[in-house]
Amino acid sequence: MKYYYLGFIVGIIMLSSCVAENSLDPIPSGEGPIVSNAWKIGSLIDKNGVDKTKYFGYYKFNFLENGNIEVLKNNAPNAKGKWQNLIDGNKEKLQINLDFQNYYLFEELNEDWEYLSKDVAKITLIKNSGNSSSRSLILIK
Repeated sequence: MKYYYLGFIVGIIMLSSCVAENSLDPIPSGEGPIVSNAWKIGSLIDKNGVDKTKYFGYYKFNFLENGNIEVLKNNAPNAKGKWQNLIDGNKEKLQINLDFQNYYLFEELNEDWEYLSKDVAKITLIKNSGNSSSRSLILIK
């Protein structure tokens, strides 16, 4: 009988320590290679497979330690927004929220992107949709 109760208690402890699969837990934004100046979009492929990289050629994105994003066009301030790193289940994500007023093209970037790889010169991200389509974003120095 002791073992029955012990097994029951261990089971409860294990269940209560599990992380919900869809929880988004912020992690410190100022960590990792993303915090630095002058990231450019090296590639942006939309959910239909269309390459939209050429539309972003004049823009630079500065991810600041305080969670802000500065967007420069031809080195002049153009827009701003927020970013943060998140943990979603066991996946590390980059959440981007840019304020571009009525410029719809930049809405493509407002997502919680899953990191595929990251280093000081290149960050590869993907956004999977429920209908088996995905988008990819590569940021480069």
